[in-house]
Parts: sequence; structure tokens; C-alpha cells
Amino acid sequence: WMLPSYPRLIDSLLFWHRITLLLTLLAAGLAALWLRQRRQRRWTERRLLSTRQELEARDRAEESLRASEERVREILDNSSDAHFKYDLRHEKHEYLSPSFERLLGYTNEELNTWNTFDLLERIPEPAREGAVLAASKAMAEPGRFYCALEFPFRRKDERVIWLEHRHNILRDEEGMPTAIVGAVREVTDRHDAQMALQASELRLREILENSRDAYY
Repeated sequence: WMLPSYPRLIDSLLFWHRITLLLTLLAAGLAALWLRQRRQRRWTERRLLSTRQELEARDRAEESLRASEERVREILDNSSDAHFKYDLRHEKHEYLSPSFERLLGYTNEELNTWNTFDLLERIPEPAREGAVLAASKAMAEPGRFYCALEFPFRRKDERVIWLEHRHNILRDEEGMPTAIVGAVREVTDRHDAQMALQASELRLREILENSRDAYY
């Protein structure tokens, strides 16, 4: 009489079977959730590591670029030639090296207020017209990216010097000029030497032509 009845035993076994099944399903669910969270955590860690590496690489690249730009700027700032970049669309200088003040007598602040007409006014005639025509011709040729000019220029102290103006023409996809980048240097001594040589050759030719002796 102390043993449970058969129906009660069946009910008890079914109850514990359900409990065991429920616990098993719960454990499986918790294990699956833990695995998913673990995979997600690992993916997040890998993503964060990748992002950090990308940011570090970008920082190194930007630092290298800044250092390179500083070296280039230092070279340009200390060059005897005066370097520049002029934005044709907005008609303003994006860069002027400090050498311009030594070369022309004007500060960069003064030059930044100039437009094209202000520059042309400092080129004496008739060289002004020749410089305008040469520059305009270079701009108008779609496939041309380089131009070299030589012309006199009146400094701030009114002394006239000769300049060599070499620049590259930057163009957009349609071939329209957008900016010019170049360098300017004084070539007064070279120009004077060329003029003296030409004058000497002319005098020699006149002597030969007016001489009574025959020269072969």
C-alpha cells in the first residue's frame, strides 16, 4: 500500500520528463544565445580593431602628407625663385612664396589684392601687349599645359627689371583653364647681356659693311 499507484507514477514521470525537456531547451537556448553573443562580440572586436588600424593608417598617411607639404613649403619659401598658384575662376592667388617681396618689392598682402589688370599695369609698353598675346594664346590652346614668358616689370620702387615667367596651366575635364602654377625669376642680367651682345654684333656688322677691305 506504500507504493504509488500506476497512474500517479505515470503522471510523475511525465512531469519530470517535461521539466527535464524544458530545462534542456532552456539550456540549449542559453547556449545558442551565448554563442551568438560571443560571435557578435568577436565580430565587434575585429571590426573595432580593423577600424582602429584604418584610423591609425590614415593618421600616419595624413602626418606623412603634412610633413611632405611642410618640406615642400619650406623649399618653396626659401627658393630664390618666386612660386605661385593663381585661381583663374575666382581671380585670386592661392599661394605666393615670400620671395615675391624681395623680387617685386610688394608684400604678399598687397599682391593678394591685385587682379590681372593691376599686374598688366606694371608691365611697360610695348612688352605688355606681347605678354598678353602670348599668355592668351597659351590659354586658348586646349592641349597646351605649359607657357614661358619674358617681360619687363616695374617694381614698387619704380625700378624696371626683367622677369622670366614659367607656369603650368591646370585644366578641367572639358579642357578649360582653371588655375596656373608656376615660378618667376629675375633675368635682368641675362637680358642685358643678350642686348649687349646683339649691339656688339650690330656694330661689328656695320664695321664690316663699311670697311674698304674685303672680308671673306
